[in-house]
Amino acid sequence: MFYFFMCPISFYNEPNFQVAFEPQKYGWIKMYMSLEGTRCVANLSYVFSPFDGLLNLLKGLESGSSYEEVKIDEEVSCTNIKIEATETNDILNVIVIQENADDTSGKYYSCQSSRENFIQAFKMAFRILEDEGFDPNFWDEHEPDYIYDDEDDVNPRDVMESFWSDPWFQFLREP
Repeated sequence: MFYFFMCPISFYNEPNFQVAFEPQKYGWIKMYMSLEGTRCVANLSYVFSPFDGLLNLLKGLESGSSYEEVKIDEEVSCTNIKIEATETNDILNVIVIQENADDTSGKYYSCQSSRENFIQAFKMAFRILEDEGFDPNFWDEHEPDYIYDDEDDVNPRDVMESFWSDPWFQFLREP
């Protein structure tokens, strides 16, 4: 579920673009984004994990890519994050489109941000999320001794440990 959200929240303070993650129960994380003051929120799940897509988007931008996109598709709505470099390549057009499965109109957000600030905002948000120790198993609906033996039965700890072990997160281990 995605919805428009207006409420004070602690964001990494960068011009035009800010992002924050907030762990929820049962493996959900809310991703709050502020684009030139307008806030939107997307629910992220380890089961339908958008984290790999976000990570690939950030890796691409860090390597100088001129276009990146990630689609976060949930049951009733979809959030598309599109990033396009401007002519200078250091400034990014950040576009977030939230569409609904029903006939209600979606929402469109956009801003410009420096490439460095955009990446840094995500790095800080991931640092805070990891520092908070998000543990999907803590919120898992299964008992602690549950055995994940079905190929469709995903162990949330495996998903998140694999994600955090990516070399891109080396900055988390640096002082």
